[in-house]
Amino acid sequence: MPGFSTWLRKEFGDAYCGVPDKYAADVLCFDMNSIVHTQLRRSKNESHAFVRIFRQLHATMRVVRPRQHVLLALDGPAPLAKAVGAKCVEAGA
Repeated sequence: MPGFSTWLRKEFGDAYCGVPDKYAADVLCFDMNSIVHTQLRRSKNESHAFVRIFRQLHATMRVVRPRQHVLLALDGPAPLAKAVGAKCVEAGA
């Protein structure tokens, strides 16, 4: 949902707070679609994108230490890519 985080911070800024030092969580989850998309757009090439992705993951894990698991959630292509793919299939059928 583009702009959701920006809107949320603007409307409910007092709900945001810092993370205490040495914060730990049982499970740390990453929305990899968001991370990959953002870092690919900002990268010069593929290898630079991987460096940026891992840098962001490591930076987060320095702030929040996972006790048990790290979940990297990647749920497939974006809706626009699916729509374009469907049009290509329909055109060929």
